[in-house]
Amino acid sequence: MKRLAGRQLLFLLFFLLLALLVILAALFCGSSFVPYGEFFDGNGALVPLVRARMSRILTSFVVGGSLALAGCAYQAVLRNPLAEPFILGVSGGSALGAALSFITGAAVSSIYAIPAFAALGGLCAVSFVLLLGMLNKGDSTSLLLSGVVAGTISSSCLMCLVTIAGTQEMCSMTWFLLGDLAATDPLLLRFFAVFAPCVAFLLWLLSPKANALALGDDYAWSMGSDPKKTSCALIFLASLLTAGSVALSGIIGFVGLIVPHILRKCGYSDNRKLFPLSFFAGGVFLIFCDLVSRSVFPEREVPSGVITSLLGGALFLWLLHGRNRERRGK
Repeated sequence: MKRLAGRQLLFLLFFLLLALLVILAALFCGSSFVPYGEFFDGNGALVPLVRARMSRILTSFVVGGSLALAGCAYQAVLRNPLAEPFILGVSGGSALGAALSFITGAAVSSIYAIPAFAALGGLCAVSFVLLLGMLNKGDSTSLLLSGVVAGTISSSCLMCLVTIAGTQEMCSMTWFLLGDLAATDPLLLRFFAVFAPCVAFLLWLLSPKANALALGDDYAWSMGSDPKKTSCALIFLASLLTAGSVALSGIIGFVGLIVPHILRKCGYSDNRKLFPLSFFAGGVFLIFCDLVSRSVFPEREVPSGVITSLLGGALFLWLLHGRNRERRGK
């Protein structure tokens, strides 16, 4: 226990130092290096480039943190470390809902129509996944496969909408498909920067029940927790975080898979610690991915969703191969 506690303390110190370095690098570096002396103009105000980078850092933090925490919540409910918003089709459903807000014109009438439509699409997608999974075996593998089906259907519907959309709507929907952190609406960012930590706090309050749920329904009942109510609450809150992230930045996949897996490898299996750590680590991870996307090809920026998909896809295949090897060993 002492060795584990010491290991976790060292990890926390290393993580805090790494987070500081990543945030500073994201502020100073990118398509071009900006020294501190050029942060301000003649009137003492921040120059537009620095303001844009600060906005992207905040966007990356709340989106990455929300997706990582949502992944933790889904994994606790399904008892499967491969579960995450992108794989379960929740991100695709949220993107489809957000795209419908552009097609119907609701996004023009109110900026809050985008997250509302995204939330509705995400909740419909996760409901479809749960229903389809229960009609089959009801185990986590069936739910994951149902999520892949839901994601494929959402992507197909999005492509159909792209073909019938006008030029402006088509550009907006293409942005949702790629996952980009550049063109974030300031009002939506301020709203989600407050909304996401509030939902994260509610999930943290449910973390003891998530621990009991991860050990099985019988154990959860013995601890005085209703597993169905706990599961519904965790899925609902995680879907809200996913929908808000998609409304803000489009589809960014695999953050909810990569970050919890790394944290569990570092000894954090207790959801009371894993939930808040995932939020902060997910935010720092996406800041790093955004920095890479701005730096690799300065003339033509690579969307952050592409970077996370490349990293997460490789990790997903590795985890899936490891699970199959364990089953063959048994």
